[in-house]
Amino acid sequence: MKIVGYCALWSVALALLLAMCMILKEGHIDRRGATDSDVAAAGKVTGSAPATSTTPKPISRAALPTV
Repeated sequence: MKIVGYCALWSVALALLLAMCMILKEGHIDRRGATDSDVAAAGKVTGSAPATSTTPKPISRAALPTV
């Protein structure tokens, strides 16, 4: 029975690995096949200007309230 259980686990793990590889492969094909107009239509910037950072700036310790 242990052998059957291990074989079942192995087959599930292999199926998940193959599914993950296929998903990654499809994503790579979709990105490579996209044209500039597709990227612009998706709302992404296609210009040559540098990207701006949207991360918030850190708050100094003096601005934090004391507890």
